[in-house]
Amino acid sequence: MAITEEQFRKYALAFPGVQERSPEGQFPEFRVNGRIFASMKRPRPKRPADGAYFWGLGEARIQALASSRLRGTSIAGNTLRVELAALSAASVKKLLAEAHANTSKPRKR
Repeated sequence: MAITEEQFRKYALAFPGVQERSPEGQFPEFRVNGRIFASMKRPRPKRPADGAYFWGLGEARIQALASSRLRGTSIAGNTLRVELAALSAASVKKLLAEAHANTSKPRKR
């Protein structure tokens, strides 16, 4: 069963240290330690989100997920794009957890 924009928001905000921002009111971004780990895509302003992006998964993991049988996934730069209608709540929660864990790690200097 597909998840809604509100469910995605609830799942993302459940992780420690997460802040939601919407630059210029365009789309919600979820950040930890000032770095984006997930965002939602709207086809047009004021429309429900139809997709989400995940940062921090790493290039190899993104490639593996995009080429797997996980429906509704594609690569967008260094992010994994998913269609919310194609994924279960469990799949979205797993991706959020992975992206949050990787993004919340301190940066190497």
